[in-house]
Amino acid sequence: MTGKRAGRGSRYMRRDFKKNRPNEWVRQRRDERAAQPGADGGEAGGASGGAWKAFVLENEAFESYYKKQRLLPESEWDAFVASMRQPLPTTFRINANGPFATHIRDEMERHVAESFSQPLEVEGERVEPPRVLPWYPDRLGWHLNISRQQLRTLPTLNRLFDFIKRENEIGAITRQEAVSMVNPSSSPGRATPSQCARQ
Repeated sequence: MTGKRAGRGSRYMRRDFKKNRPNEWVRQRRDERAAQPGADGGEAGGASGGAWKAFVLENEAFESYYKKQRLLPESEWDAFVASMRQPLPTTFRINANGPFATHIRDEMERHVAESFSQPLEVEGERVEPPRVLPWYPDRLGWHLNISRQQLRTLPTLNRLFDFIKRENEIGAITRQEAVSMVNPSSSPGRATPSQCARQ
């Protein structure tokens, strides 16, 4: 748009500006934040005054529904629920078709040896060293049994985290859940549906 009216906004914006009308969207968000626990910088909100809360890892309806399905013996139920409440591990694979796959694998093994030369703990629990996924070919699949957030907070693992992040950014490794790395056992005459297929 050119001429006199360029840059002046729509007539509705000018009308509201002249009448000094408040922006209802901004006020509504501010009111919602003020009503949330921790908005005053308390326990849930932290210093920034946000409304962050830790995830609640219990859901009575969810547990009741799946318990009624009798998917597993009663004696295994508590272990099953406890397992679901654990944070997902960090898993990744070194891309085998890259020209430096074996070099990256050797570097990973060196980083692990250096970072875990002494036992490490996070929140009172011993951290297991990263390990190779035994079923993934050529020692290119890796498993680290702490969350990404915990990995970032351990000073002794900063170099390892930086290495994983850098190699991921350039496409040399791919962060992926271990179950997504499993290849289907297909053979002629069999149909293999993809559970992640998109149309």
